[in-house]
Amino acid sequence: MLPVKDQVWPPRELKPVMMQAAVHDAWWEGDANRLAAVYAGTTDGQRRNLRGRVASFFWGKEQPAREARTRIHVPVASDISEAASRLLFGEAPTWAADDQRTQDRLDLIIGSEHANGILLGAGEMQSALGGVYLRALIDKTAFDHATFTSHDVDQAVPEWRHGKLTAVTFWTVTRHEGQHVYRHLERHEPGVILHGLYRGTASNLGTRVRLVEDPATEHLALEVGTSGEIPTGIDQLTATYVPNKTPNRRFRTTPGLADHGRSDFYAAEGIFDAIDETYSSWMRDVRIGKGRIIVPQMYLEGTRPGDGVSFDEDREVFQGLEMLATSNESSPFTVAQFKIRVQEHQETIRELTRAALRAAGLSPATFGDDAVPVNTTATEIKARKETSEGTREIKLGHWRPRLTEFARALLDLDRVHYGGAAPAGEVNVLFAREAQADPEALARTAGLLSTAQAASTETLVRTVNPGWDDEQVMAEVALIRADQGRDVADPTGWPL
Repeated sequence: MLPVKDQVWPPRELKPVMMQAAVHDAWWEGDANRLAAVYAGTTDGQRRNLRGRVASFFWGKEQPAREARTRIHVPVASDISEAASRLLFGEAPTWAADDQRTQDRLDLIIGSEHANGILLGAGEMQSALGGVYLRALIDKTAFDHATFTSHDVDQAVPEWRHGKLTAVTFWTVTRHEGQHVYRHLERHEPGVILHGLYRGTASNLGTRVRLVEDPATEHLALEVGTSGEIPTGIDQLTATYVPNKTPNRRFRTTPGLADHGRSDFYAAEGIFDAIDETYSSWMRDVRIGKGRIIVPQMYLEGTRPGDGVSFDEDREVFQGLEMLATSNESSPFTVAQFKIRVQEHQETIRELTRAALRAAGLSPATFGDDAVPVNTTATEIKARKETSEGTREIKLGHWRPRLTEFARALLDLDRVHYGGAAPAGEVNVLFAREAQADPEALARTAGLLSTAQAASTETLVRTVNPGWDDEQVMAEVALIRADQGRDVADPTGWPL
């Protein structure tokens, strides 16, 4: 059921998850001001709860009041989450059903380009925040079929039983009105979806009000019952949670939190921070390494009395000391040029980036950070990506069963509320066997093998289409032989 009394929101027991998500979300977003705020302790009480560790971070150090230091953020974290999502959904998964009517409805609901766009976003969210929710939607005014969307882990209150999600309450802040905060709560239970609108404060849920009191929930008032319920007509839960990696080492012994997944940023926050510090140091070298000429004060233009002293760091000619030009000096001009440590910074950043990738379970080749020699073999290329492929299989081990179960719930929901076909037989999701290689490179390899007469037609087909199964390969071989006029009976009676 939905809450009936005012209470702290989000619930206190979820505070550790919310704090961790706030840090990881700041790295994922990649906004320098947000990072500074999180690590300075101005949001979510970070400094009070992580005083020593947070304050020691580059982004946790306070800026001197009279010195503006340039701090640069490099979006390594967000690049990692994007790469992780592309590994899973860069090539859209395909769906297979035993019944054609079920297949058509499946392709419409979860097999479309729109649906894969949602999954791509969900994969990125999963990588950054440690997991992601998928929730079914019933909105007949906007859709003529069942549909779904993703939802953040830091805006959900899950309920688990032996590691299985049994119910979940999602919330969204719909608007602020003075000191009041309006939240829409959507609770998914087997057989029902509950909607409620609450008016409270930044830290408290407040009291429940009518759905029509907010434009964001007004349309729901015509669809729900007296208690805000929408009966789903099915026994399955209309939401699912997909963890990124398990176990969650930080919460593994904490009841209620142990079932949350582990982010790709876990234990890499310090590495991201060090990368930003190194880049900032590099830019500082560039800034102070500008060539300057030091001359006596008398050679420069003076300022008006009472204007005070100012310093222009981009000025090319300025004085360093009060000194007078004398007749016995060979030249009153002094050139100052500081060294810019390019190689040192570059090598440090490269090693730190590789460390961040190792922590995330990604290969530098997948990240586009590993030069591949021209004469590298296919086996060597595969070995370079082996770490990423292993991580991909681990994540797919979480996605396959949950996505298949969720697709069945969507089909049943579609049948009840939209008149869709009753699901018949099995429903399966098929992912590509591995991240696909460059088609041009595969075709070039097949062409060389064919010219050298070093491979059969079947081997050539498998080379160009590494994701095909035996049935697809043999069907293509038969078509090629027929097109080339080779699919004829042997007059000698010997098998071809």
